[in-house]
Amino acid sequence: MVVPPMNATLERLSNWRLVDSFLLKSAERTVSSYPQGRQEKMRQFFRVAGQRMRAAEELGDGDTSVLALYREAALLYMAALVTLSSDEALPEPLRSETIVPRFREHSPSRPPPRPSEEVEDFLDLLLTEDPLALDKVPPEQAAERIQSIRTIVGWLGDLIEPRTIRQIKTQRGVRIGLLGTAVVVLAVWGFNKAFSPKDLALHKPVQASSVHPAATSPPTGLTDGVTSGTYGVHTNREDSPWVQVDLEDVYRIDKVKVYNRGDGWFDDGLPMTLQFSEDGKEFTEVDKRTTNFGQLIPWSYDAHKKKARYVRVAGAKGTYVTLSELEVFGRK
Repeated sequence: MVVPPMNATLERLSNWRLVDSFLLKSAERTVSSYPQGRQEKMRQFFRVAGQRMRAAEELGDGDTSVLALYREAALLYMAALVTLSSDEALPEPLRSETIVPRFREHSPSRPPPRPSEEVEDFLDLLLTEDPLALDKVPPEQAAERIQSIRTIVGWLGDLIEPRTIRQIKTQRGVRIGLLGTAVVVLAVWGFNKAFSPKDLALHKPVQASSVHPAATSPPTGLTDGVTSGTYGVHTNREDSPWVQVDLEDVYRIDKVKVYNRGDGWFDDGLPMTLQFSEDGKEFTEVDKRTTNFGQLIPWSYDAHKKKARYVRVAGAKGTYVTLSELEVFGRK
């Protein structure tokens, strides 16, 4: 099997339409085909036409005076195209009777977005000597006519590539840089996702010493993966309140994270104790929390490979336990 050279492979990839568009290869070829001595004049016409277009957009379709601005923009865009395709410079001042016939000799690089008869009507409108011709459009037809004219003028602007080779190469470099950054970010995210510690408690069974009658979340909210919000479990006030997660097997625990409720009364259950058990009967206290903790900065305990199947959080006597989430990390 013959493996094509790397350069040939890259060249083949760069010819793909999507890659070609992303790398601005078509734009570069277009600009390279423009006569070097006429590009600056073309860009001058293009810049002024863009100013007219922006002014028209600011006025909006409800003002018929935008038609005059679109007319000027259209003539300037056509002047830019004629400048690139003709050896003869356009006489100044620019006149529609000079520009429009020469534009009609031009073969557009892409078809117009409106029917050809609408385009011809617009070109005829540009040739009229009546300065009020555009203002005589009946009001009931004005909005539709303006929309059609705006689309045609936009098409005229799209027939021109105003960027320089240097600008195109700069934009290509920025695009490649952003793509490379995105690829690296996604790769790092994927790596972290694949190799980050797995929450052993996620969606595992939850037990509680009691459930507060006004609780808005079932106890399973303690392991639903949501660390924000109000709370995931809420016991009654009692002598020995507790909640626990059954990991459904014995694991060597690396870390436990306990997320407090998010709706207030953060210290009501303090002090709280963290307890481990392998059989669900005999629990050993492994950590105690006497100071405030929250959701952004949870109570975190490094277990150093202690074994456990059941992880319990117990509250102080006469209090209740209300938490948002409990996460457990470790391995067999």
